[in-house]
Amino acid sequence: CSSDLGIGHSFAFNRAENHDIYLSRTECVHTLIDLVSRGGNLLLDIGPAADGTIPVIMQDRLLAMGRWLERNGEAIYGCSRSPFSRSPWGRTTQKANTLYLHVYDWPQGDRLAVPGLVSDVRQAWMLADATKAPLPLARDPMGVLTLDLRGRHPDEHATVIALQIDGQLRTRSEEHTSE
Repeated sequence: CSSDLGIGHSFAFNRAENHDIYLSRTECVHTLIDLVSRGGNLLLDIGPAADGTIPVIMQDRLLAMGRWLERNGEAIYGCSRSPFSRSPWGRTTQKANTLYLHVYDWPQGDRLAVPGLVSDVRQAWMLADATKAPLPLARDPMGVLTLDLRGRHPDEHATVIALQIDGQLRTRSEEHTSE
């Protein structure tokens, strides 16, 4: 599930395109995450103006994606598809024994539920946090893992939470797809 798309409607610079048709910074980051979470990759096309310069709006989008990847690239590079068919708050990628929760919609009450995850979690932390301060986690009576995000703030575009899984990844079969 790879995708080749332009930041605007065209695959190159087009003077007729207004700035409001270009993908926003957040849309660019979410597009990348979404494709990786489905096992794909993104080829984002940009095109120079007639004088050979890259238009400022395209530079802006690429720089925003680069800044996000500097902090969260571990959750993109070398990752594989999500073990879940859907997540109510965003997307998921995985690498070895780590799940990466890409949170688009910050949860009300600062508690993030991860339905369908059966595996035990050794540790959870926000990927952009250099100290890797552990996030408190618990299971509710139905076995749903919940992360306590009180006192934390969402990152621009998408917050990534790393979950180090104890042993092999196990999910509830009814919430797992092979897409």
